[in-house]
Amino acid sequence: MKISRLLLVSAFALVSVTAFSDQAGDIKSLEKAYAKLKAAIVRKDIKAIMGMCSADFSWTDPKGMTMSAKDFHAMMKGQFAAPGLRFNKLNMINDSYDFDGNIARVRSRSEMSMSMNANGQKMTMSSSSEGVDTWVKTPKGWLIKKVEVVNEVMGG
Repeated sequence: MKISRLLLVSAFALVSVTAFSDQAGDIKSLEKAYAKLKAAIVRKDIKAIMGMCSADFSWTDPKGMTMSAKDFHAMMKGQFAAPGLRFNKLNMINDSYDFDGNIARVRSRSEMSMSMNANGQKMTMSSSSEGVDTWVKTPKGWLIKKVEVVNEVMGG
C-alpha cells in the first residue's frame, strides 16, 4: 500500500512539473509572438499582422462592437494610410496567462503614442487599453483568435 501511494504521489508530482514546464514554454512562445506582433504594428505590416490571426479572428471594442478579420483588416488599412503615420511608443504588457489545452487567454495592456500629419501640421495621439487576447496553439504556432478590448483611453 505504501509503495502504491508513493508511486501515485510521484506520478502526480511528475505530471504537475511537466504541466508547469509546458506552460512556461508556452508563455515564452507567446511573449515571442507579442514581440513579433509589436514589430509588425510598428512597421505597419498588415500582412504580417493578419498572418498571426486565425481564420475566424475577431476584435471587439469596449462598447461591444465586434469586427471580423476582414473588417479589422480594412480598419488597419485605413489607419495605417494616415499621412506620415509613425509610432513613437508601443508597449505591450501581459499581466496574466490562463491555459486550457491549446487555448491561452492573456490579460494584456498596451500603451501607444503615434504622430501623423493632418492639414499640414504634425499631430500626436496616444492611447492606452486593457483587454483579453485569446490565442490558439496550432502546428504553425500560436495564432490570435480573439481580441476583446475592455477599456480604452484616447488622448491628443
